[in-house]
Amino acid sequence: MGDTVRAATSGAPRPPAVVLNTYATGLAIARNLSAHGIEVYGLVTGPDDPGSFSRHCRTLRAPDSQHEPAPLVSFLVDLATRLTGRPILFPTRDADIRFLERNRAALDPLYVIPQPPGDRLDVIMNKHRLAEAAVAAGVPSPRTVRVRSGEEMRTAAPHFHYPVVAKAVYAQDWRRAGIAEAVARRKAVKIESLDDLVAFYGRIEPHHPDLLVQEWIEGADDQCMIFGAYRGRDDRILGWFVARKKLQYPPDFGLGCIVRLERNPEVERLGRRLLEALSFQGTAEVEFKRHAPSGEYRLIEVNPRHWDQHALGMACGVNLAWVAYRDLCLGDPMEPVAPDGAGGTWINGSGLRGSLVEDLRHGRIRPWKVAGLFRPGTRYAIWDAGDPGPFLKRRVRPA
Repeated sequence: MGDTVRAATSGAPRPPAVVLNTYATGLAIARNLSAHGIEVYGLVTGPDDPGSFSRHCRTLRAPDSQHEPAPLVSFLVDLATRLTGRPILFPTRDADIRFLERNRAALDPLYVIPQPPGDRLDVIMNKHRLAEAAVAAGVPSPRTVRVRSGEEMRTAAPHFHYPVVAKAVYAQDWRRAGIAEAVARRKAVKIESLDDLVAFYGRIEPHHPDLLVQEWIEGADDQCMIFGAYRGRDDRILGWFVARKKLQYPPDFGLGCIVRLERNPEVERLGRRLLEALSFQGTAEVEFKRHAPSGEYRLIEVNPRHWDQHALGMACGVNLAWVAYRDLCLGDPMEPVAPDGAGGTWINGSGLRGSLVEDLRHGRIRPWKVAGLFRPGTRYAIWDAGDPGPFLKRRVRPA
């Protein structure tokens, strides 16, 4: 690494930020902090990472947190000696969260780590524990059962109302060799009948017998809602907004590719209640889906980190990266930053493209999907008029 890293100057007392990965999530963190004069270092694993072409961060080639954790620890320890102050280290994906927790003892003295430690993190990452915690807090959650053997599956399967969703207890469990192929590299599988569930479990049991089964939340994809928030060290929500997934791709379990700001007091109330019950501190994306028959919002998951669409908050005056930085690095006494009521849309072009291609295959025409592409207040996963490099220079990957 040598002289490729420039230490923060004495004229800039604010500590720098280090972002693990600079795709949509990390790129938005860099842009949002750079706007406030924060020096940002983006760690990239390949030459086509979008952040490599951004004017808002200095990119450094680094080992990958998922596949090269030990070399990455060494890299970060060395990097810390070259930077002034105690930088903040932002995760952008589940592998980063797991990496930071496993290596907290080595990294915590050198970096501010903006995620809860130990059991407070596990109760979120373990989807069975999260469902139990939600129910205890009075936050609706689909019926959830964890099975670890064929006998447990045969006992539980007849008592579900179908369809159900099968998923990993910990998301990373399904990324391992063997089980990843058995589940076709999906993060969840919708299963229509008891026989299908038993057959599915029979295929995955030899690779990974620990499985979570949840009843399906009936409703369209556009009934998925997001409460995005930062809960500070003083246990106050210091910034938040609510948004609706208008489109996700692939359907049912895909990533949001059209997401719009929306006022929804019930989703905000449930999100606040859950984060308080979890004693959570940090940035969180709390996702709900409206159950069509009952009308209630039921919990899907919590991401204890920034997520792809967090830049949407900028359209309503809520910069979650800056709120987190102020709380953790500057210790600012700050008043909560509420959404200012402005509308806005976030669009992921690759996901939208995949959905449009699928529409063409099935002879569907749905103009609303592209109607908001150039609407005022629209934010994009990669494109930014003031920072066009990541969009113009990177290699386009298939949707």
